[in-house]
Amino acid sequence: MKPGGSPSCAANMCKAMTYKAKSLGVSFHFKTSVKRLIKKGNRIIGFIAETPEGEELLVRARAVIIATGGFGDNPDWIKKYTGYEHEKDLITFRVSGLKGDGIRMAWEMGVLSPLL
Repeated sequence: MKPGGSPSCAANMCKAMTYKAKSLGVSFHFKTSVKRLIKKGNRIIGFIAETPEGEELLVRARAVIIATGGFGDNPDWIKKYTGYEHEKDLITFRVSGLKGDGIRMAWEMGVLSPLL
C-alpha cells in the first residue's frame, strides 16, 4: 500500500467516527450556521445557531470546537491580515463560504487573540 492509505481511507474514517459519535449521543445539524458563542465566566458553554428553515437553535455543550476552515473566501481579511491581495499576489483554494466566521466569534469571546 502507498503512503497515505487507500482512496477509501477518509470515507471509512468518517463512517467510523460518525458511528462512534452517534453511539455517544451526538446529534448532527447539517446546513446550520453558528451565529454566536455563549460564554459563562471564562468558559464557552454553547452556541446559538440558525437552521436552514430560519429557526434559532440553542446548543449547550461541555466543549465547543471551532473548525470553520479559516478565511480563504474573504479577500478583505486576506489583505488585512496577510498583506497579500487575493488573485494578485496570492492564490488560495478559496472555498466558498470560508469568510472567517468562526475566527470572528472566537475573537468576540476573547478565546483567541486577533491576528497581528
